[in-house]
Amino acid sequence: MKTQLFSERNTAKRSSHTLPQVQRKLHQLNHLRRVKDIDDMLVKSSRETDHVAQLRVCFSILNKYGMKLNPTKCTFGVPSGEFLGYLVTERGIEANPKQISALLDMPSPENTREVQRLTGRIAALNRFISRSTDKCLPFYQLLRGNKKFLWDEKCEEAFKQLKTYLSEPPILAKPVEGEPLYLYIAVSPAASAGS
Repeated sequence: MKTQLFSERNTAKRSSHTLPQVQRKLHQLNHLRRVKDIDDMLVKSSRETDHVAQLRVCFSILNKYGMKLNPTKCTFGVPSGEFLGYLVTERGIEANPKQISALLDMPSPENTREVQRLTGRIAALNRFISRSTDKCLPFYQLLRGNKKFLWDEKCEEAFKQLKTYLSEPPILAKPVEGEPLYLYIAVSPAASAGS
């Protein structure tokens, strides 16, 4: 099983906040008075024994700012579930198997539109693909400029390697206190606007 850290880079678009951060955000929103509702909230606890206390804190923050929950859309006490297109489990955040299957079942692209479909699927899984720019560079190069479509051996090999990599996708996990934390920095001679 591969594990990647769930970091600020990984959460740029869909961020996960601690309860004090939620309180600050709701306080800021309360001053705007334009916010009608907030969607997609998750309270996840490291230990089962802490969960009820954390829910109480969360509910009191929501109550303080007059926020209401729709009981028909609430789910409590689940060990895992889908959230914002990802699977949240006790192990961490996992890629949605449907998104992975869609890419794994995809045949080799035969035109530019199919390469665009491939890069769209890659974008949805980007945070689970280490060094995605390097792995997917042949696809992005096919889309640059008004080149004639040519799916060559380099593209096919990159496509096969990507499928192999995604057959066992990594899990995004938070660092464990007291364990060594290794930071790997990837430098690439190539750049891609989509990654």
